[in-house]
Amino acid sequence: MRFRLSGSSVESVDIADYIVVKPETVSRAIRKLEQVRWIRIPESDQVFLADTPAMRQIANGGRPRQSRKRA
Repeated sequence: MRFRLSGSSVESVDIADYIVVKPETVSRAIRKLEQVRWIRIPESDQVFLADTPAMRQIANGGRPRQSRKRA
């Protein structure tokens, strides 16, 4: 899954302000995600989710995604 950031560039300072943490924290988190190969940043305006299931699990508080039953 690939995302392209359009318009003005988004920097770690902007993300940090939005989620109320220090820019260094954002930079370390992004670097760690790149090191474990869960994301790739081929260009400064692109983020590629290389391991979407792992990212979903992080977003779900570390728990695997539960399947939804459809009615």
